[in-house]
Amino acid sequence: MPPLPLSLSHRPPAHALGTAALALAGFLTGPARAQDPPATAVAQPAEIERVLHAPARYAAQQRAAVRYTARSYHGPLEVDQIITRGGAVESGQLLLQLVAPDLADAITKATTRRDEALEALTAAELKDAHAAELAPVKQRGLENSALHASRNLTWWQTGGADDARTDIRLGMESSQARLDDESEELAQLERLYATANLESDTQDIVLNRARRKLTINRERHAVAARRAQQQLDVNLPQRDHEFHRTAESAQRSLDHARAKAVIDAAARARALTRVRSALNEAKKALADLEADRDALRMTAQAAGWMTRVDLQPGDRVKADTDLAVIQAPTAGLSNESVEDKTCDIFKFQIL
Repeated sequence: MPPLPLSLSHRPPAHALGTAALALAGFLTGPARAQDPPATAVAQPAEIERVLHAPARYAAQQRAAVRYTARSYHGPLEVDQIITRGGAVESGQLLLQLVAPDLADAITKATTRRDEALEALTAAELKDAHAAELAPVKQRGLENSALHASRNLTWWQTGGADDARTDIRLGMESSQARLDDESEELAQLERLYATANLESDTQDIVLNRARRKLTINRERHAVAARRAQQQLDVNLPQRDHEFHRTAESAQRSLDHARAKAVIDAAARARALTRVRSALNEAKKALADLEADRDALRMTAQAAGWMTRVDLQPGDRVKADTDLAVIQAPTAGLSNESVEDKTCDIFKFQIL
């Protein structure tokens, strides 16, 4: 038995409702042959009240819009080909072919930005690897300098300073001893020449030579004494300060290098994150444009009945604008009466 169309666009009078109800009741209770398909009734959108009072199977029409939705491209769009004007369509069937005049140029630019971002990431990774290799080498050099300075300070504090003072003292004592020996030798010569019967010229030569040597050595001893005092008062404190300063400076340089290595590693990591993020954004921008290019081939998203496409090749169209509508049915069960409701397009299959 073929479907029975029932189109209700307004509330019918009471006698019409009664007639329709009686006709439907007779239809429901009438004889049916096993080979006949299930009887159906179709209702168009309308306000109806207490029309069907029986369990039924319904198929509500789902609407799928035929529209171009772009992810990134916002340039002009034109119709290139119209493959399907309307009527029954299958899911995935090619409907329209659009053309985007500016899309190819946008994809070229996006590809260039992607390639530049990839090169920037490669350079940043090489720089990070180089810095990561140099940092330990520099740190080991500073560690050796700090260790050497620390050992020198320890040596100075545990005996070096005392040895320097002892060396100064012994030098002065040695100079004084030589001066005393020369004074004693001069005195002995004077006593010797006083008792000996020697010529005065020879005596004068020997004694005068000894006296000049003693005088010179006394002056040298006085200079050495002043220098020794200067070493004790100035040079040794300066050396002590230098040992401490060098050790402290070397340790500070090492501590600074260690802290800076941590900071630099974090900065390089942040830089790599930024560069990788820029690359991901460039890749996404390119992927969106390529998806927009692929979407220019507009296919049916579901099987059903498509309304007519009133466009011609060369027509300008806008994104996110319905170019046609595909109505696709879905089935379900209902045990409720349809009353006082505004219905969409339904097909009722009598159980």
